[in-house]
Formats: sequence, structure tokens, C-alpha cells
Amino acid sequence: MLALLASSTSSFVAPAGVPSGLARGLDAPQMNFLKDLAAKTAPDRGGASTPRAAPAKKAPAGGRAFLSEFGGNTAVMNPTARITGKAKPLSPGSNYPGGGDKLQEQSYGFGNFIQRFQKAEGKSKYGVPIFLPSGNVNPAYLKAERDDMNAKKAKNVKNLRSQREKMQKAGTYYQSDYIKKKAKHVCSVGLGGCVANLVLAVLGAGQLVLPYALSQLGLGFGLVALLAFGVLSIHSCYTLSVYELHFRPDPPGGPPACIESYAELVTRVLGRLGSTVCAALLAMYAWGGALSFLVILKGELGSLTGLDGGLCLTAVATLFIFPLSSCKDLSALKPTAPLGCAAAIFITVVVLLSTRWSWEAPLGAAVCRGPAGSDAGGTGSLRWLPSSMTSLAASLPLLSFALNSSWAYIPILCTLKDRRPVRYASLIAGSNAVILANYVLIAAYGYGMFCEETEPNILDSLGGAAALGTTVEVLVRLARGALAAQLSLALPMRFFVARRTVGAGVSSLFGRVLLSASLVGSATFLAVLPLSLALVLGVTSSVCASMIIYILPALVDLKFRVDDPLIPRSLRLAGSAVSLLVGLFVMVGGLAGNFLGIAVGGR
Repeated sequence: MLALLASSTSSFVAPAGVPSGLARGLDAPQMNFLKDLAAKTAPDRGGASTPRAAPAKKAPAGGRAFLSEFGGNTAVMNPTARITGKAKPLSPGSNYPGGGDKLQEQSYGFGNFIQRFQKAEGKSKYGVPIFLPSGNVNPAYLKAERDDMNAKKAKNVKNLRSQREKMQKAGTYYQSDYIKKKAKHVCSVGLGGCVANLVLAVLGAGQLVLPYALSQLGLGFGLVALLAFGVLSIHSCYTLSVYELHFRPDPPGGPPACIESYAELVTRVLGRLGSTVCAALLAMYAWGGALSFLVILKGELGSLTGLDGGLCLTAVATLFIFPLSSCKDLSALKPTAPLGCAAAIFITVVVLLSTRWSWEAPLGAAVCRGPAGSDAGGTGSLRWLPSSMTSLAASLPLLSFALNSSWAYIPILCTLKDRRPVRYASLIAGSNAVILANYVLIAAYGYGMFCEETEPNILDSLGGAAALGTTVEVLVRLARGALAAQLSLALPMRFFVARRTVGAGVSSLFGRVLLSASLVGSATFLAVLPLSLALVLGVTSSVCASMIIYILPALVDLKFRVDDPLIPRSLRLAGSAVSLLVGLFVMVGGLAGNFLGIAVGGR
């Protein structure tokens, strides 16, 4: 009879995880009676099986006392805490278990439309009871609950709609708006502005050695080589344009996208090897270019002050260049970047104003007679061909250094509006035409004035030949002052780039100061030595410019062979093969020629 009663009453025990209205309707004494009865009348299984229990929960004290009172039967159907008069809803283990120190009460866990759990007694927060006297859930309570949830849902939808409208007005809702704000420079500059930016980025102190390069290559061969290297530079930029748009095309109807640096493009194509090569080239190019600028600055400071150039350079490097190079950010110096282009154009104008113009062939000016208003002149006559293979190999890298537009081209292309093939071809052709015109003028007429006596820095030749008090002498001093100011502002940025590349993980003040001191100190020490500007630029250009302009773009093109909408692919690949061969010759021959030039006493 007792077993039958236990089996019939087991249906009144609510499952542990299901909120039953009947279980909520039972009071605590009834639940205690049913549990006690089930535990007392359960058959003894003789240890054949062990009762299931929570692994981390100890047997409640009330349960142990009950078992010890009624015998050794340990088979409990529901091994949870005994329910007392202080029981609370939804404590661990049951829908309506006994209390506990850590009552788990859900409160707004899945959104603000989930209400707090409520007791079965009394009225709910909606003003109606949760259960009817029969134990069923009150339909009025369910209706009120649904109405409350719908009201909160409508409120949430209204709030989200208002927030979305505000974000749309502010331009912060769509991903394209975010990208445009983060990269607002992308596709934002017209063709004329991009041409001007590329010219500003390329023209600089590298043109000072072009007259000297022609004195080694000869006027005829030198001008042909200058134009040929210009064509190869155009081919390099065009190849980079093809692969820039191939790897990052503008999505139709979406925000513009682009690769923003030369290193990023090479890394995208060549992987980790390309990243390592670009990092090494950038560090070497920045530090080697800084060393070249220091050599130029030493000569300009010595000429302007009349003091020893090495001492002046050491003072400027210690008091001005080194502190700025150690800074965490040099963005304030970026507006001074166009000064290099302005100084370069002004130096070209000074060379043209210093020329003795006449109707003499081949330049329409008197050759080998020095600047206008001066009795001093050059020696010898115009040379049309290189004097030796050593001179040829040592001088070609100087042309590459001056024509290195590939490194600056990718970020400028990123800013071009409407990047159709005709547009970026016009950008390349227009900017290189301006650059080549400036270089041809300063190289040809600078060499024509001094012939075999042309110095590696054309301002040294002009300053040594111009008579005191003449217009040429005043213009030369102005050009020297502008060049010295521009180099003093450009050198910290060069060392900053080298430091960021070499010590990418160095962020502490001590680390920045130590690394900057090493870079600036080593370059200043070498610049104070009697090193030729042609040698420093030649070695730097042999390694860096040859890789950046000729070798890496050619390797990218020959590896992927992407179709081109403007030029036949076979013609472009042939140009890449020629560019690769020229780059290898400039690298190997330039290094050999410059070091052999030292051995034979070259300048």
C-alpha cells in the first residue's frame, strides 16, 4: 500500500528543471511529506547501484538526520535540500527547493523584457495573481506579460531607430562612412595635385651630383642615360600601378580601397621575405640618405660660416638633429617637406642664371668658362662618352638616386581620384616630365660651365668660381642657406624613419635616445671624415635605388604577369626584364665601381 502510494504521489513531484504551475501551487509542508514518504518506502537495492548526486554538493544536514532516524536506506529519489518554511523560489537544485546562502535569482539577464522571477503567492507586478485557485496559470497574467513585453519591444525599436538616424546624420552608421573618415585621403586629390605631390617628393638634394655624373659619363652618353633611366622609372611606376589596382581594386558602389605604401605592396606579393627585404632597404636608404645629406650640410655650413665644416656639423647634429630624432613623433615637421623641392628648383634657377648664354653649339652657352661675371673657368673640353668602365659603373647609381620616384609613388597613387589607367598613366608621365626637365637643365648647364672641374656638389663649383659681390655670388649664398635650412629639417625625419625601422619595438625614452644616438653619431662620425658625396650617394644608390626602382617591381611583374588594359602584357614584361638586368648591373657594377674609384683616387 505504501509503495502504491509512493508511486502515485511521485507524479506530484515537479521535475527539477521545469517550472510547473502545480509544483508552485504546493506549499512547503506538502512537499516535505511527499519527499519523506518516498525516501522511507523506496526498495533497498543492496548497493547494486549508487544514487545520482551532484558532484560538488554535500548531503544536506536535514537529509542525514532523517535517514539516521528511519534506518539505513540510502536510496533517495531526489537528493536535494529539505524544504523548510523559509524556502525561496529557484534556489539551486529545484524549482521550489530549500533555501540557501547563494540564491540564484535571474534579473534582466537576457534583455530588459525579461521580468524578475516572482512568487506564487499574492498578486504579480501586473496587478493580477500568477495562478488561479485551481493551480493553473492565470490567462490574465499571461496577457499582461505579453502586453508588457510588446511595449518594451516597441520602446527598444523606437530607441534603436532614433539612434540609427542620429548616426546616419553624423556619418558614423555605415562601414563605408567609417572607412572614409579613417582614410579620408584615399581618392581625394585631383590629377594636378597628385602630379605636384610626386614632384615635391622626388626633387631634392640628389640633383646636386648630376653635373658631376655627366662629367664622368660624358655629355652625350650622360643625357641619354638620364633619359633612359627616366623611362625605366616610368615603367616601374606603371608596373606598381597595375599591381596596386590588381590587389586592391575599388569595390563597385563601396568605399575606395588602396595599398598605401611601397612596402605593403611588396609584402602582399612576396610575403614575409618581401617584408624583411623592404625593412632592410628602408633602414639602409634612410640612414644612407641621411649620411649623404650630412656630407652636403658639412660643406654648406663651412662655406656660410667660414669655420671648419666638421665642427659646425657636429654642433648642429648634437644640438638640433639628435634631440629631434629622439622624439616620439615628428608630425610637426611634415609641413617642411616641400622646402626640399623649393630649394632644388631654386638651385636650378641659380645654375641657369649663372650660365654664360651665347649662340654656341651644342648648349647655346659658352662651355668650360665658368659662371657669368667670373674670370675663372673650367679646364678641358666637353666629353661625350665615359672615360672608363669604372667611371660608368660608379656614376650610373647617381642617376638612379635622383630618379627614385617609385618609393613615394604608391601613397600618392592612393590619393588619386578616378584611378583609371589613363589617369594614373597621365600622373606618371606628367610628374616624370617635370622631374626630367629640371634634371636635364641642371645637369647639362652645370657640367657645361666647369667641364672636367665639376665638383660632386655643383654649389661648391659655383661658390669657388663666383667673384665676391657679384649677383652670382649672392645667389649662390642664398641657395646654400636655403639648402642648409632644408637639410637641417629633413635630417631628423630621415633618422626618425631609420630608428622606427631598426627598433620597431622600442618605445621607452631611454631606448629611443640610445638608438637615435647610435644612428646620428655613426652617420655624423662618417660625414666628418673626408668622404666624397659621390661615393656616399653611389654606394647607397647601388644597393637601395636599384632594388626599389628596378629589381623588386620587375620581380613582381615577372612572377604574376597580370593583364594590363593599356599596354600589351608582353611589352610590359619585356620592359620588366630589361629593368631587372639594369638593376642588377647598377647594384653590382655600382658597388664595384665606387670602391675601385677609391682605390684609384677618384673623387
